[in-house]
Amino acid sequence: MLTKLLKTLNESRYTLMSGAYFQRTLKHVYGHHEKYLELKHQTSLKTEINCHPIPQAFPNSKKELKKVMGTPNFLIANPSNIGVEILCYKGYFEEFKSEIEFHFYRDILFYYKYTFISISETNYHQILQCVSKKYAQNKPLNPAKEYITDGRTWLALNLGFNLDLHFFTPNHQDILDEFSTRIRKQKKEERRLDKRQPLVYQGL
Repeated sequence: MLTKLLKTLNESRYTLMSGAYFQRTLKHVYGHHEKYLELKHQTSLKTEINCHPIPQAFPNSKKELKKVMGTPNFLIANPSNIGVEILCYKGYFEEFKSEIEFHFYRDILFYYKYTFISISETNYHQILQCVSKKYAQNKPLNPAKEYITDGRTWLALNLGFNLDLHFFTPNHQDILDEFSTRIRKQKKEERRLDKRQPLVYQGL
């Protein structure tokens, strides 16, 4: 089953996920605060695997990240005016090629993601083994049901249209709390404006 799924994903994949199409896709996917809250919620539904403190792999600011990673392949500034900037690179997780997205809010890195471009079933299990060895003391992992956390950083593997490795940094909770507050205020304002709309009577 896994072999068939990976074959289908690899056959349909990344000729689409390149250039302007890739940028438009990210703008659409991350064009609202709810997306980050959904990702965190979906992860929280899985079983937690506790681990030792996860080291900070990347700097917290865009300036410092660019010193390490160089000029990004794409920069998506403030999709739909939600205040987030996304820096996109081609890179590696261990020896595996990937697209890497770094998400900043007020110049603070709160979320990043590896997307693996083309993987076989062997690659999938190798990546899973790397994640287990690096972050979970070599414990067996079931990505569909488990995520890894040290209490501050969260990480999870998802196999959907692509294989994604998600990281929520130690900064993420305060930022997601702010997103939640903004969403509540926005919805409250929308309800207030709806109540001010004039009544429309049928037959007029």
